[in-house]
Amino acid sequence: MNLYKTTGDGVSPGRVRWSGSQAASSKDRVAMKKQGYLDVGTNEVDVPTNKAGLIEFLNKLGAV
Repeated sequence: MNLYKTTGDGVSPGRVRWSGSQAASSKDRVAMKKQGYLDVGTNEVDVPTNKAGLIEFLNKLGAV
């Protein structure tokens, strides 16, 4: 499953928004830029859908 991770820096210590479509991530980028975030960008992230893969993904995400 593909999710879209939009990030920005500047207003507070890093902001991350997750969305399920490119259209939603585009809206997130626009909103973050209006809020004053800098270096706003989106990356496509492949999220595993099986239980073991999802748990591993979430554990790595929490460790960052």
